[in-house]
Amino acid sequence: MASAKPSQLAARGPPWVKDNIESGSKKNNEIKKNEIKSALPVQEEAESPEQKADEPLSDVQEGLAKIQRRKNVFFNPHMRFCRDLSSLWVGTLPPLPSVLDGFCASGARGLRYKLENSNVDHVTFLDAQPEAIQLAESNARLNNIPEKQFRTMRADLNRLLGTGERFDLIEIDPFGTPVPYLAALMRCGSGMDERYVSVTATDTAVLCGAHAAACYKVYAARPLHSEVCHEAGLRILLANMARAAASEDWALEPQLCISHRHYFKVLARLRKGADGAVETAKTAMSYLVQCKHCLYHEMHASAADLRTECPECGKRMEWGGPVWGGKWAEPKSIERMIRLLSQRPYIEVGETGTVLKTILDECEGPALYYDLHELSSRHKRVIPRAEDVVGKLREAGFFAARTHFSSVAIRTDAGLEDVLAEMGKR
Repeated sequence: MASAKPSQLAARGPPWVKDNIESGSKKNNEIKKNEIKSALPVQEEAESPEQKADEPLSDVQEGLAKIQRRKNVFFNPHMRFCRDLSSLWVGTLPPLPSVLDGFCASGARGLRYKLENSNVDHVTFLDAQPEAIQLAESNARLNNIPEKQFRTMRADLNRLLGTGERFDLIEIDPFGTPVPYLAALMRCGSGMDERYVSVTATDTAVLCGAHAAACYKVYAARPLHSEVCHEAGLRILLANMARAAASEDWALEPQLCISHRHYFKVLARLRKGADGAVETAKTAMSYLVQCKHCLYHEMHASAADLRTECPECGKRMEWGGPVWGGKWAEPKSIERMIRLLSQRPYIEVGETGTVLKTILDECEGPALYYDLHELSSRHKRVIPRAEDVVGKLREAGFFAARTHFSSVAIRTDAGLEDVLAEMGKR
């Protein structure tokens, strides 16, 4: 039976991943129009008195920060969940004397990190857009942050990171891919033994395989464009970060990674040391294989171990990578975040707590997951409740859990036949 369309795969995800992959003629037409527009010279349009570029919008309250907005400075209200989660993570870290908000725009992230976390001493708001810097400074003053505890800089991120200035936490939330900034991000921090990075990638269509050629070019990796594309895409991003880190003698230790809406988020610790860097580089050389016919999947530590014939059905399997073959979340970090969440009434506890609990349950499991709807379609099984299948597999002695990557998928170390056995035949 034919596989599900990418648009169907996206629709099956939970609320926090439904928008990760979009395809179809409408989306492609939009992409083509945007590409054409970006290739043309920008023509400034005359502004009417009613619609000035710097016209203020209504202020918003997010977390403990009051944020002024302007039409000509980017602010995405849909990223509030990401900022909630990131600030929560910051609160679990050791003292952070110096934090860099690398693409600050309105300053929302840096403001929240400073206002909501006593372990943050000083924040640098950086942006190349002068209007953004003016607004970030205005917002810092609006929130009564002492002048000695923040500064604003109009500069290129790569140039600042190349000056040798040290930051204990660097936030990178660019438009699209973070790849152009990873080399400078990992090269800085001279003389430091440990530091933290928070990196966002919004080019999920590339990482998830909708634009495979771009993934080859930008990430030097082959994506898997299937129902497991979200985890495969995250692992491709992590592998790219790991290679950049290892080249500068940093070990990459992901503490929490998520796939949510249109982006991937990586919250990680960097530790200095050649031995750790070597292990990081090795971990970034793993590969994923999946059978598109029966949906069998596995991960291998190197290309030498790859096999092309499916052990279940004998059909040819597809591979993706290189990918990060290690853990993408640290249970202790998540547990600290869950404890801290109860102390922050200004955060939406329902969604945040659910996502953290789901990740805590699944993060010790094996790579990749089974989409129960896809299994039902391929193997003519009744579509069961995910919780029921998880419970039965646990009773049988297997690891089994829901996954935050998809609301209709489960992560388990049970074999394909064991999973199918728990799904009644039609």
